[in-house]
Amino acid sequence: MGDHVPAFLMRDFRADLGPDLDETSAEIEDDAPEVAAAPEAPEAEVAAPKPRAPRRRGPAKKTAAAGEAEAPPSAA
Repeated sequence: MGDHVPAFLMRDFRADLGPDLDETSAEIEDDAPEVAAAPEAPEAEVAAPKPRAPRRRGPAKKTAAAGEAEAPPSAA
């Protein structure tokens, strides 16, 4: 890492020291390298949700009708 101090930190530091640094602050800001604005990131398209596999079901449950059909006939 170099000795470079970001400008926003210097502004905060100079504000804490008071107005005595008006002349030197102009020099510091003039020496600061020009930073190109970061290119705007293209807006991310909202991705469609991934299709889900059907949920696995447990063994088929017997319905009441199926249970009645399998029941032995009552002795009359």
